[in-house]
Amino acid sequence: MSTRGTSLVGRSLDVVTGALDTVRKAALDRALDPRNCAKGHWRDLTRTDLCALLLEEVAELLTAVEQEPWDRVLAEAGDVVWVVAMIVDWRRGRDG
Repeated sequence: MSTRGTSLVGRSLDVVTGALDTVRKAALDRALDPRNCAKGHWRDLTRTDLCALLLEEVAELLTAVEQEPWDRVLAEAGDVVWVVAMIVDWRRGRDG
């Protein structure tokens, strides 16, 4: 691999790591939000329901990116990550 390729990979990892660090706290904040906790347990939802919820959250994130201040973008990104975590946990629960 060339030096340029290694450098690009290193920069890419830095970008991804930084973004994950930023959104991790937002996802935890959203997960602990009483309004989200009141929605019930996601393992009781169907795969279709969870995917629909993810699409809703992605749409809200895209709107926030275009029209909202940074704190709203971060909150919506946290919601997307939280729903992805729900889907992963739902699937893991199906395996035992």
